[in-house]
Amino acid sequence: MNTYNRWKFTVLFICLLVAAIVHPFVLTHVDGKAAFVVAMSCFFIAAILSITRNRWQQLVGLVLGIIAIAMRWLDLFVPGKKGIFFETSAKGIEITFLSLTVVMLVIAIFKRRAASVDSILGAFAGYLIIAVIWGLAFSLVELLFPGAFHASDPLIPEWSASSDHRDWLLGYFSCCTLMTVGYGDITPIRPLARTLSVLEAMTGQLYLAVLVAALVGAKVSQMFGPPEKESGD
Repeated sequence: MNTYNRWKFTVLFICLLVAAIVHPFVLTHVDGKAAFVVAMSCFFIAAILSITRNRWQQLVGLVLGIIAIAMRWLDLFVPGKKGIFFETSAKGIEITFLSLTVVMLVIAIFKRRAASVDSILGAFAGYLIIAVIWGLAFSLVELLFPGAFHASDPLIPEWSASSDHRDWLLGYFSCCTLMTVGYGDITPIRPLARTLSVLEAMTGQLYLAVLVAALVGAKVSQMFGPPEKESGD
């Protein structure tokens, strides 16, 4: 377990990266959706294992993670519309669980005195998870307030195809917003959607500034400070 703790953020980053790469290729296939659910389940399990701050946080992370995994599989095996309560609950639970994961990840990186490869990949994983969180939030807003976002004409067929396609496009919009890249193909229309978009752009800039400072500080401490054994968090 000590070996896994030294590389747990690397595992988290790889699982999330695999899920992100798989997703756009499997949207139109039933079997492909199952592959994506498997990838997301592995990512959620890695996220659960990365929350090792204290017992109550482990318990909360375990409960939320298991519920998130269960709802993903329930959505896969129960075809058709699940109702707004199910969809809002599923997205809300995932947002809460992933937010806890990011907070614990950032705390763990700040605690580490050495800037290791695992810490750097953990910082990347946190950045990607933030994009996922905001993508889920945008999907929740669009679900509760249809028309909160507007897709350009070339994207309308995909936007209207299914909720999975729309969620994928809003995840793409989230990544663009987090990196402050504006293509104009998806536009927030309602005030709530515009406000959340601005908050995400600010979050992305603050996260990079804070984490880069932390990693640089850890590297300086590692170079000029006394040698210390890295904790397993």
